[in-house]
Amino acid sequence: MSSLIYFLQLPTSIVLFLGLLVLFTSAFIKVTLIFSIFFLGLGIHGSGGKITSLALALMCTFFLSAPHIEEALSKAQFHTLNGLGTQSGVSAAELQTSVKKFSDSWKSILNKNLTLEDKERISNIILNKSKEKNISDNSWRVIAPAFMLKELQAAFSAAFKILLPFLVIDLLVAYLFTALDVRSLHVAAVALPLKLLIFVSVDGVGLLTTNLLGSY
Repeated sequence: MSSLIYFLQLPTSIVLFLGLLVLFTSAFIKVTLIFSIFFLGLGIHGSGGKITSLALALMCTFFLSAPHIEEALSKAQFHTLNGLGTQSGVSAAELQTSVKKFSDSWKSILNKNLTLEDKERISNIILNKSKEKNISDNSWRVIAPAFMLKELQAAFSAAFKILLPFLVIDLLVAYLFTALDVRSLHVAAVALPLKLLIFVSVDGVGLLTTNLLGSY
């Protein structure tokens, strides 16, 4: 926590840049998509589901990333910078060194979640679209998009498993309505309570969070 306090005393632009870097190269994208598709499968639309999805995603991302963020901050050693939190400010050379240490530490964390195939896919795309003859697979240009694409793939795979039972319930209710010639009710009005009942009865919240948080 002390490392975070020193980090927040850095110039606003540095805090914002590193904060966005961590946010978009963490579990945030995957978790946001999964929760968004989950509420979509339930049939909950509008701002309520979106705000809840975002809040849950931020909470889960902080829970998952907190140890890694603390590790990267401790390696960056922002607390050793001279002039931190004063009007004179920190020298550009010292600040650049600490930011690079933080960046390299976070990059190594991302590398642990990537395979050589993941990075080669992005490297080949960059080489095909540019005049460069080679590119390091340890470059941010490779690691960041490779990690984000892998998270997208994992999110869509998990979302399919979540949506499938909801889709079955929707189809069964729609078939029942058609067979009984019920036209006064909307399918979603009956399907939503059934989905919630089944989800709660099988401890869906526990299963979802356990599998999601346990995948890292």
